[in-house]
Amino acid sequence: MKKTLGGIDNNKILFKKNGLLMKSLIVFIILWIVFLDCKAQTNTNNNNIVLVNMCNHNRAGIANQISLLCALNPKVISIDIEFPYGYGGEGDRNLVRALWSCRKLVMPTVIEFTLDKKISINSASATQFRPIHSKSGFVSAKAETGDVEIPKRFLIQQKDSFFGLTEYHFSISTAMTYDSLKTMSFVKNNPDSVEVDLREGNRIFKRFSASDVLSGRVTRLDIEGKIVMIGFLGPGNADKYVSPLNKKTKKPDMYGLEYLANIVAQILGW
Repeated sequence: MKKTLGGIDNNKILFKKNGLLMKSLIVFIILWIVFLDCKAQTNTNNNNIVLVNMCNHNRAGIANQISLLCALNPKVISIDIEFPYGYGGEGDRNLVRALWSCRKLVMPTVIEFTLDKKISINSASATQFRPIHSKSGFVSAKAETGDVEIPKRFLIQQKDSFFGLTEYHFSISTAMTYDSLKTMSFVKNNPDSVEVDLREGNRIFKRFSASDVLSGRVTRLDIEGKIVMIGFLGPGNADKYVSPLNKKTKKPDMYGLEYLANIVAQILGW
């Protein structure tokens, strides 16, 4: 005879409680798996982009960094540094050799507007520092915004008013060198400009200092087959801007190199 309490079957009560508990457990497991998958995806994807801080090294020091990094077989090296003048010293000669030895290299150009609003696209570096095999892309924040705030949108391409040549954004050229098919698909779907997706600051890129590179602490495992982006990451506020993530103050919180790396990751779906 079934035991009942107040005319209610205790077995039915126990069954309902166990069923509800099981459903809650299944929902929890599913949500936990989704969370772990998203977290794993974020950490794995951004390991393909490595940021290297040139610090305040002179041209000889930068040349040494570039040579050492190239020897570790990256898929592409993008250099967000301008070398507008040649000084003729040993540092310049070392820098020329280092740049010309890198086979997959992206260098910056700058956009300038004339008084009649025509667009002029120029190299950011003197001729000897622009290997003929290198690709280029514009990095001019001032072409897209007028102040120290990072643009909320980035231009895909710009056409030179004088020579009729089309230049891609620096991050487009970097992504193109890494994966041309995926990048061209992005360009095709976004022919003009795109809102920058900073992922609420959740993208984490592996970083190395100049001393890490020069001392040999950076290994082939860190660099081979990856996108290496070289630029300034401090100390100080040079090339540092106010990002859309900074909602409380107007103090610079993101370096230009970080901004460019986020766009590369966005283009490649990382």
